[in-house]
Amino acid sequence: MPTSDDTPAYAGPARSDEPTARCARCGAVAAVNTTSMGPNPGGTTRVDEKHAVFIAVCSACGKGTVAVEYGTWFVYQNSGFSWHRTATRMYWPIGAQAMPISEGVKIPDDVLKFWHEAGLCFSVQAYHSAAVMLRNVMAAIANDVGGSDVVAERHLDGKLKKLAAAKPQTGFYLQHMEALKAIGNAGAHPEDWPEVSKSNAETAVMVARYLIEVLYEQPQRIEANLLRRNQKN
Repeated sequence: MPTSDDTPAYAGPARSDEPTARCARCGAVAAVNTTSMGPNPGGTTRVDEKHAVFIAVCSACGKGTVAVEYGTWFVYQNSGFSWHRTATRMYWPIGAQAMPISEGVKIPDDVLKFWHEAGLCFSVQAYHSAAVMLRNVMAAIANDVGGSDVVAERHLDGKLKKLAAAKPQTGFYLQHMEALKAIGNAGAHPEDWPEVSKSNAETAVMVARYLIEVLYEQPQRIEANLLRRNQKN
């Protein structure tokens, strides 16, 4: 759902200061209606000096996600409070925050979509399904990093070989991708592989999260905070 200036709508977990969110129930990026949990309609409910709670109701499916935020309450006009959010800490259902991504980081839509679905699967202990979704995360990363030749390759083995040939510098990451592929294959083909345990799924989560960190979050963080030499006239 684009915003008025055609920039992409916020697609992360629900926040009290964002009009859109990715729903923890249906996975859609849609407008949300923020509803308090107290007697006052709308907005957030004060828990204590540094916490607020609210329900974000998805306009696509009509279901709500409960969120607890950290921030600061300010008193105004000697009555009532104004909430200034710092971070959103907890969600229910837990799939909304099971595997959070740093806010403000630009990550390909397919990577985010499969990462979100993997979180939902993991949160309900569907470890085989989580493994398959994390394999999809890795395939989407390979498509993004590798370019058109990798995208055109139908099979994952072929994608990774073309990625290695086109960008030898990704060799270290390919070891992680091979590990994700193996766990994902076990999730998709239980007749040929051992059962995917919680520990296996946790390993896949950590490996996929590492790839997102080093390929997207760290470069963007460095670029945003890089000190450059002043240009002299």
